[in-house]
Parts: sequence; C-alpha cells; structure tokens
Amino acid sequence: MVNIRRDNLIITPHTRVCSRHFTAQDVKEPSKEGKRRRLRPGAVPLLFPWNNFSLGERRLSVWERTAREPENVETGEPDCAHDHDYCVGPDPAVVDSVLEEKQRLREEVAPLRQQLEQMFLSRFGIQRFDGSDVDIRFFTRFASYDHLMRFWQVIQPSLKYMVRATSLTADDAGRLSAPTGQALHPIDEMFLFLNYPALVLKQRDLADRYQIHQSTRIWMTQERIREYLPVEFRDYADTTVVLDCTELRCQTPSSPLLQSEVYSNYKSHCTLKGMTGIAPL
Repeated sequence: MVNIRRDNLIITPHTRVCSRHFTAQDVKEPSKEGKRRRLRPGAVPLLFPWNNFSLGERRLSVWERTAREPENVETGEPDCAHDHDYCVGPDPAVVDSVLEEKQRLREEVAPLRQQLEQMFLSRFGIQRFDGSDVDIRFFTRFASYDHLMRFWQVIQPSLKYMVRATSLTADDAGRLSAPTGQALHPIDEMFLFLNYPALVLKQRDLADRYQIHQSTRIWMTQERIREYLPVEFRDYADTTVVLDCTELRCQTPSSPLLQSEVYSNYKSHCTLKGMTGIAPL
C-alpha cells in the first residue's frame, strides 16, 4: 500500500494490482499450458512511473561496503584458533548417536502422548469446547468463550473465600469445616454449574459427564439445613435455599438480537444477569 501511493485506498476482496508493477523474479510462470501465472510468496509491487518501471542499480549493504581481512586462500574458510570447540565440527559418529537417542526417546514418549490426548478428549470440561462459541452458547448460554472468560476473570479472585457447603463436615464439637480437596478444577466446577440450568440435566447425568461421584455435587439435605438453620428462619423450616439476583454491566452488543436479550429495563443499560442460591446456614 505504501508503494502504490494511492490516497484513501480501500482494500476489498476485488482489489487487484496490475502485473506490470512486479519484477520478473516475483512472477511464477505456469508449469502447464492453460494455467495462470502466480506471484511468489512475499512479492511486493515495485515498478511504477516515478521510478521509470525499473529498480536501478542495487545499493550495496553496509556489510558489502566494509573492508575486511582476506579469508584463508587454501581452504576458503576464515582463520580461527582450532584449540576451541566452536571451530571444530562434530564427529559424524557423535551425530549418528544423538539422532538414534532422539528417535528412541520419541518412540518412548509417543504412547504417553497418545494416552494424554485420549484423556484430554474423554474428559468432559470447558477445555473441550474452548474453540467453539456455538458449543459454549449451548452448554452455558454465554454468547462466546471470550465472554465466559471475562466473567471468570471477575469472579476468580473470590475463589479463596468460597466454602463448598455440599461437602462440609462437622467435628466432635459440631463445628463445620471445608473439605481438604476437590475433584474438579474451579473453572470446570463453574462450567458444571452452568450446564445444570442451561441443559436442565439431572445430577446423575452431570456426575457421569464429569466423572465424579454424585454425592460431591448434590445440594444439602433438608434435615442438614434444619439442623443449622438460623433463628430468623425458624418460622420457615422448609426453606432450602435463599435466592438473590445480580446484574453486571456489559458492553452493548452490535447484534439487535443480543441487545434485546441483555438489555435491562431496571438498570437502563445492557447487563449480564445471574441468579445465586445460598443455603441458609
């Protein structure tokens, strides 16, 4: 575009440059009759009226203009001190042994790599769908993988404060404590949670998909909730979850359909909407 020197030039799929502006070395002639000529990779138009459609004499580079000591006439190689390793080429036998060792290691690693790839493909999680916005919309209802990752960046700093109430255990004194480990990576836990309302899946189905035990994902039983129910909820003993809604402001989408889905009459701008359920403990 710099060489063409056109003001306000707009490149479109139909924009063309005349072959007269390319040198003969840039044009690849067809190998068979009836075929089209092609430009070689990296070809740039160089011939224009302001340079009389010629390149002129090539200007020598700094390396070519700099005077240097003459090379060794006998061997054609520069003189060097042969007491250093960098002046001596490796022995062919050493190269062969290195290549054989490389091939042996490659054969040993190949089965392990295949196993890892099979494990990666068989595991159900967000890593399987990070390249498909269509799948992300289906499994999470987020518009794209980028939208989902931006939401994850907002909530990720709060992970250290999260307590997994579904796996709480009580000591002899009746105090609740959080579990020491977790079966899924936190981002996969969020992905599992989004699958639940998006696809209306059963808990057993989710356990099979994520290869986890069903008891690690179920909500607390009503008996357990009543056991630790606060005084304020005594008149509502059948309470199992406290619901709350929240909205996060987002950029206005260019699509009218998406605008209609994310616009909030309450906030008077576009928002991402979420509903949170908390056990009344």
